[in-house]
Amino acid sequence: MTTLWMIEDLEPWPDPPAPGQVCEPTTSWITPGASDCIRELARHVPARVAERHPVIQRTRRIPTADAGWYGVEYEGPRTVHRFGPIPDGYSIVAYALLVTLQ
Repeated sequence: MTTLWMIEDLEPWPDPPAPGQVCEPTTSWITPGASDCIRELARHVPARVAERHPVIQRTRRIPTADAGWYGVEYEGPRTVHRFGPIPDGYSIVAYALLVTLQ
């Protein structure tokens, strides 16, 4: 079996990719007929989720003219956060899934 890391962005999925489940992401912009991609290059490959961890990045809040609202700037590298609560000053920007191809 082949195991690899996959990045899940923060778009909604039709099925939450929890460990042990087979996931089918909605971000499939290369499916046949959905773009100009050559049909032979597009494949549907289900994958079982072995692990799921947040990918975090340091954030800096930028005040705006509207009270209580702020903009966010990301700085520094993104890292996979494996254990514990998200540290102060960081936000989740994606999820890293360890998947096994079926």
